[in-house]
Amino acid sequence: MALVIIGGTVLDIQAQAADADLMRGSSVPGKVSQVAGGVGRNIAEAAHHLLHRQPQRAHRPSQVLAVHLISILGCDAAADALMASFQQLGMHMSGIIHSGNCSTASVVTLLDRTGEVAASVADVAAAAYITPGVVQQHASAIQQAQLLILDANFDAATLAAAAEIAAAAGVPVLFEPVSIPKSVRCLSILRHLSYITPNANELLAIAAAVQQQAGLPALQQPVRLLEGQQAPQQLLGQLARSAALVLQAGPPLQGHHTDSNNDYDSLELKPLLQLDNPLATTTHQFLCCCQLCQECSTSYSQWGRKEQLY
Repeated sequence: MALVIIGGTVLDIQAQAADADLMRGSSVPGKVSQVAGGVGRNIAEAAHHLLHRQPQRAHRPSQVLAVHLISILGCDAAADALMASFQQLGMHMSGIIHSGNCSTASVVTLLDRTGEVAASVADVAAAAYITPGVVQQHASAIQQAQLLILDANFDAATLAAAAEIAAAAGVPVLFEPVSIPKSVRCLSILRHLSYITPNANELLAIAAAVQQQAGLPALQQPVRLLEGQQAPQQLLGQLARSAALVLQAGPPLQGHHTDSNNDYDSLELKPLLQLDNPLATTTHQFLCCCQLCQECSTSYSQWGRKEQLY
């Protein structure tokens, strides 16, 4: 077993109007498509393709790397479509749970004729049926994994149950925050994480939650990358300090601190590097970049457009 993923599986349905404007209370011609989705399922499919691109001669048949997705579906037409997709891809389905108590998670998105989202309805209540008890049923698979991936679609108790099983077995854990509101669900399991994959806004949200949980003064109001005109060096500085806070909430470190001002020199790098995982190295590089940005006189316009910074 190479990879265990506990995550959501969703049927994404998109409906786009063709040549007419959308009309409330009436239908218009258009196109409707259905696509298998969900954060956990998408990661599982990508990993499945990547692992099976490796030369099979490098592995004995019994050692072929596998992806084990633990997810939940209802007993409905959406579940049938998603199971057919798994089967077509040749993916393992032993971790897929079917429940008659919930409908398969589905998201219906209505697009206008220009392709802009006009409305969306998400039915993702099925995630609540992945409980700590369900996780315990898959403890053996988690204990044998080379990596456990958790997406943030589940409650804190479920995430903690999975992370604790992995930690006890020495299995590294990766957390995918999914969205800004859901990203802070990692707080209770930060000490068990080897990897975390937030985007910039999710990182800011997690750091603010860590600060609040510790009873420390609130961070500067997080800046959304798509809003405002914050200069790159200011943005990188804020992200670097946020990364340091998240690291500090992880495995115990000695002698590290951050000052309350915006000087990057107040971040002590040596203790961060004592963490034996790629996140620490990445943070070190991040902080070094921030120092270079602070010392550099390059103007904002020379960095190019904001969209190119992330």
